[in-house]
Amino acid sequence: MVGGAATGGDNYPGTGGEPSAGGGNATGGTTAASGTTATGGAPATGGTPATGGTPATGGTLAAGGTTATGGAPATGGAPATGGPRATGGAPATGGKSAAGGTTSVGATGGLRSGTATGGMSAMGGTNATGGMAPTTGGTTATGGTTTTVACASSSACIEFSNVQQEIDGFGASSAWHGVLGTAELDAAFKNDNNNQLGLSILRVDIDPAGQSAWASQKTNATNAKARGCKYVLATPWTPPASMKTNNNTVAGELKTTSYADYAAYLKSFYQYMGNVDVISVQNEPNIKVTYLSATWSATQLYNFTKNNAQDIGAPFMMPETYNYDTSYSDSALNDSVAASNVDYIGLHLYGATMKTYTLAVTQQKKIWMTEHYFNPEDIGTMMKMGKEIMDCLANQMNAYVWWYLRMPGCNLVTSSGAVLNKGYVMAQFSKYIRPGSHRVTATYQPQTSVNVQAFSGTNNVIVALNQNTSAKSQTFTISSGNFTNVHRYTTSNTKKLSDDGSVTVTNNSFTVSLDAQSVTTFVADGTTP
Repeated sequence: MVGGAATGGDNYPGTGGEPSAGGGNATGGTTAASGTTATGGAPATGGTPATGGTPATGGTLAAGGTTATGGAPATGGAPATGGPRATGGAPATGGKSAAGGTTSVGATGGLRSGTATGGMSAMGGTNATGGMAPTTGGTTATGGTTTTVACASSSACIEFSNVQQEIDGFGASSAWHGVLGTAELDAAFKNDNNNQLGLSILRVDIDPAGQSAWASQKTNATNAKARGCKYVLATPWTPPASMKTNNNTVAGELKTTSYADYAAYLKSFYQYMGNVDVISVQNEPNIKVTYLSATWSATQLYNFTKNNAQDIGAPFMMPETYNYDTSYSDSALNDSVAASNVDYIGLHLYGATMKTYTLAVTQQKKIWMTEHYFNPEDIGTMMKMGKEIMDCLANQMNAYVWWYLRMPGCNLVTSSGAVLNKGYVMAQFSKYIRPGSHRVTATYQPQTSVNVQAFSGTNNVIVALNQNTSAKSQTFTISSGNFTNVHRYTTSNTKKLSDDGSVTVTNNSFTVSLDAQSVTTFVADGTTP
């Protein structure tokens, strides 16, 4: 956003400048006095997710995939065991985080110019009730004892032996934050107590001013990794002005004669940093805005990816479209040479329709949601965020990266290290579903407005979201695998990562009452099957 942030908006660099924290002065930037988002813009805060919406295009879940009484759960199609994606996914060593984009100039709910407030797609029910889309790839965990039990239709039926995509983790961006302080770094990336998020991905910006302006990014990346962050994703909002058609860091395009120079520039950042795991080519190439930016066509992205991306020398991400427009990466993935240069697909969810990007999955690319946000801190927004994270994972994505880590408005933590409500929602996932875990098949919607997902890893984990305004009794049945007694953690309107004690698992089944409007994480005492 140029200058200050409107209600629900992000802060972006002004013309030729950077955004100030919380809408302060953009360095050298011009303030979009009226912005592109009119106050009280048409879209409703938080977007327009259709609760219980129809399955996303490309999803493979059977609508309402209920399980047959006494039988195995209908998972929406059996996953292709040993499918195209090898265990752990195809990403280059070190994995990569998606480079993020910027949100619209202050639309309530975090919209970008011209997109609906909150940028939400029809997310409330992208996966068919009771089903899970099969992942291509991933091998079934070996070792331990596998137990098969009947699963009633009312249960959330979970198969820990049916392994889906690898999870790279959860994160947030420090773009234009300056150097992060000790308190906020500890709160964000450590994982020692319930006031820490355990984030595993940090997204940084690549300043177009060059190496003289990169020190803070390097410091933040170094300090985050020292606290347990696994991946650093670096995203440019624009090439240097000298490489662009308008000789300006706002708008314009990369000159075709500067493709090689731009690859060398990104390589110089990668080498200077020494701790970056993924380099993105461009933040939101398909939107025209009045802050640091550059537009690319799908053809231009394809040409750069095919002919120049390999010269960066780093794991490469594209296209990071603001609205999950996959047409900007389809041509690259359909070309064997260009596809070989792509390690990660990055996407944003502003005004997007949730879906499974089947082509990327088939091409064994890791898929990261690299930017989205909601501004308010109320319980409704907390539930919306929790559902969005679950929808992304259910649609075969490998990572979920929030927008601002600490900037006011849509942040997860404060500069003093306090965790905000949305931070606690993120923590219900990020603290327990660690990098290298795998999603496993589970009944996604065992009852109205209740969603369930499960993960195998260092510990087996089940996450349940209850969006209902009343408590709901829910039975969980482990129909394949082995699941011992669990420990329960809850975030709701009144609880914040509350340790709600142990739950006994009997004959691979347990029943609990899920608090009203809550996210509950069950962490198994035992190991993976």
